Amino acid sequence: MFNLEQLEELEKVFAKQHNLVGKKRAQLAARLHLTENQVRIWFQNRRVKYQKQQKLKLPALSAVAASPDEPSSSSDSSIQSEDAQTGADS
Repeated sequence: MFNLEQLEELEKVFAKQHNLVGKKRAQLAARLHLTENQVRIWFQNRRVKYQKQQKLKLPALSAVAASPDEPSSSSDSSIQSEDAQTGADS
């Protein structure tokens, strides 16, 4: 449906702007020899793909961020118990 040149240009424009409307969409469609509807649907589909990619990245980052907290919380409790023991001796 789309040739390589068209896809490269669509991706290039998407990288700068995720939503294309009005004159800009019409100009891009004319430049690529596509209909405005083809450009509109391509951008719509590309936004969905982008959102899915972002969702896949977020859980991985949150899992990495959560793991360092677990050991430090156990360290905190051991420090607190040491403080309680030294306070009782004084």
